[in-house]
Amino acid sequence: MTVLSAASSELEQAVLDTFEEMAFADPMPAADAVFDWDASGLMWARIATIEPQAGEIALLAEPVVARELAGAVLGEDARSDRAVRDVLAELVHVIAGGWLMRLQPGGLPAQLALPESGARRWDESDREWAFSVYELGDERFAIAVAAAGTTR
Repeated sequence: MTVLSAASSELEQAVLDTFEEMAFADPMPAADAVFDWDASGLMWARIATIEPQAGEIALLAEPVVARELAGAVLGEDARSDRAVRDVLAELVHVIAGGWLMRLQPGGLPAQLALPESGARRWDESDREWAFSVYELGDERFAIAVAAAGTTR
């Protein structure tokens, strides 16, 4: 994996806006790119982007961070891991939509697939992912992006 370049300010703004508006949180980009990709029970959600830029975006968080986010979005503790993953899926959906709308000139439509989520070791598959790490208090989460057709 490679660190996401500063050229992706539109994506960073989509992340910050989504967390502020949905989770009432103010994450900060981490000064380093340290993230525990092998964390036990890592929770994630990912969504394919179709137009204007084909690829995929993923949100990854350790369970404690994912549960905090879910609680903030829902206004109460999530009752199950499934509920937590559903919140992560909605967050990544809104992040992807916000990012694509920033890339589209003149507000032309953007197209996304349905998000999917899970809880296990992150599988990078055969894609080349770029990522950025954010801090939320003492905890961290990551946003990973892969362009369509990129392979390792």
